[in-house]
Amino acid sequence: MKLSKIALIIAVMVMVVSLFVVGCGGSSGGPADAARDFFKNMFSDKVGDYICKSAGDEAMQALGMLGALSTMAGGVKIEMNTDGMKFQTVKEDDKKAVVKVSGKMKISVAGQTMEEEFPEQEIPMVKEDGKWKVCGM
Repeated sequence: MKLSKIALIIAVMVMVVSLFVVGCGGSSGGPADAARDFFKNMFSDKVGDYICKSAGDEAMQALGMLGALSTMAGGVKIEMNTDGMKFQTVKEDDKKAVVKVSGKMKISVAGQTMEEEFPEQEIPMVKEDGKWKVCGM
């Protein structure tokens, strides 16, 4: 697979996250841990588990776009490495939080890895059933 396909995948992924900060969670740890879990699972079949209940149709559309990336990559497994990313809780109470996400992300497709700067974003989080989930735009 050519690096240009990986670059396209990264560009679309950043666009999807920017437009539809959809859902994150399934983590009983803190909000920053939940945000990291979402990014780690972004291209897996588990990503649906990370969507808050109120995210609704927009979240499902965004997930559909992420699923299409795997198809574009010829069904090859796409992996996200978050080791170079920073997840900082900047605001938190019992039910809501905001996590600032920034740093370098690595996406691997068919054995080729590309590192890209992730534009700093603040992601709104909510606590549902004892677990933190990203929920908002």
